[in-house]
Amino acid sequence: MDPIVRSSAAVALGNMGEAATQYIPDILNFLKDEKVDPIVRSRAAEALGMSDKGQLMNRP
Repeated sequence: MDPIVRSSAAVALGNMGEAATQYIPDILNFLKDEKVDPIVRSRAAEALGMSDKGQLMNRP
């Protein structure tokens, strides 16, 4: 998939805030996968930072 589309999707998830918490495992997978485009990983990190902090603390 196009990195621009993937990074845009990550930004959209971040903009969803608390509603995106169900996607946190997917976001974490992007961050762990070194094969994923660095821009996508960066946007995934931003989305993670914009999601509900309370939910993050309950993740392994």
